[in-house]
Parts: sequence; C-alpha cells; structure tokens
Amino acid sequence: MKEILIVVPLYNNASIVSDVVTALSAVDDADILCIDDGSDDDTFEMMKEFKPVTCIRHEQALGYGAVVQSGLKYSQDMGYETVAFCDPCGRNLINDISAMKENINYGYDIVTCSRILENYDHESVDEQVMAITAHLSARIQELTGYDITDPLSGIFMLKTGSIQDMDLTDPTHGVILQLFIQGAHFGLDVLEIPSESYRVLGGELFLYEDSLGIFLSLLETESYLYKKGSLN
Repeated sequence: MKEILIVVPLYNNASIVSDVVTALSAVDDADILCIDDGSDDDTFEMMKEFKPVTCIRHEQALGYGAVVQSGLKYSQDMGYETVAFCDPCGRNLINDISAMKENINYGYDIVTCSRILENYDHESVDEQVMAITAHLSARIQELTGYDITDPLSGIFMLKTGSIQDMDLTDPTHGVILQLFIQGAHFGLDVLEIPSESYRVLGGELFLYEDSLGIFLSLLETESYLYKKGSLN
C-alpha cells in the first residue's frame, strides 16, 4: 500500500476512463480508487480493465457527496495518510496532485485547487455562475476566515488523520462546504492554490435547482452545528 490514495469520481465517463487512469498511474507513491456512482453506461466495465486500480460501484446514483464519503471511508479503513480527489474531466491532473502533495507535506491539513485563481479565461464563465461562486466564497470567509475563491472545486487533498472526527453527510457537492465549516471548527490549516487542470467552472451548480439557496442553507446549518474554534 502506498502513502496517497487518489479517488476518481465517475458517472457515465466510459469514454475517458482509460485516459484518466493512465495519466494518474504515473503519480509516485499513490494508489488509485475509481468510484462509479451508478453509471448506466460502460464506465464500471472499463474501470475493471485496469488491474492495479481498485474499483467501487454504487448500485444507484447516490450523489457526489456519497462518492466523497465512500472515498474517505476507504482511505481511512485502509490506513492511507493522505487522500486526493480529482476531476476526471480536468487536464494536467498530475500537476495539481503534485502541487497539493507539496503543500500537504509542508503542513497543511486540506489543500484545494481553485479553477479561478490565475485562470485568465474565467471572465467567459456565465455571470450567474460567477455571482453564486462569489456569494458562497464571501460567506465561507465570514464563517471560517478561509479565503476560498472556488468553494465547490472537486480537486482537493487532505490528511485523513485531520478529518477523522468530521461528520460529512451531505449527498451533494455541499460535502465540500462541510469540509470548510468543520475544518474551521477543528482548527485545521486550509490552503487554496491555482489549478492547472481547469475545466469549465460551475457545471456542478446546474445539477441542483436553486443551488445558491441549497448551499447557503447548508452553510448556515453547518456553522450552527460547528462553531469556529469551539470544541464544546
């Protein structure tokens, strides 16, 4: 078993599984876990072609949050020190993982990659997406002190020991917001760095009706349950 577990969330991604796994196989000191969230194409069959890769399948689509929870549970059960989540549709995944690993080794508990920082194409992103992202970012900073420009980025790495007391339950992309709120509660060091595996920003927002309302409500609930700096 290696030091790092790389979790690849998949849903109807049969056409890219081969490229993603081949690219990630070049990462030193890392094992790969592919999690198929109930795809109705050949994603799971394609995953099984790669013998060194561990594959998990949800029999039905449970949501992005459920994939994260499955990945974290596997990493903790198997004793990995570090777990990384990537966006299978992104480019230059290895560069992002290397940069996150460097900062984790420096001492951070959670490192996340922003699709906005140093991305000079972000002005072409839908104005509504940018407005929602900015609103969520501002609220997270108010609640936690973390300066996060891309709060729903699916490219992040964390120390499994640092999050062992967290209760991550949200089935949506809101699970990432739970990481920030509970991270502040437990006093974790969080860093955001630019991503080199940029893909179109905001696709996750269109998965949910009233995504801003859903995620703001989640932030308020989490901040009520997990007061920053209070362990009582």
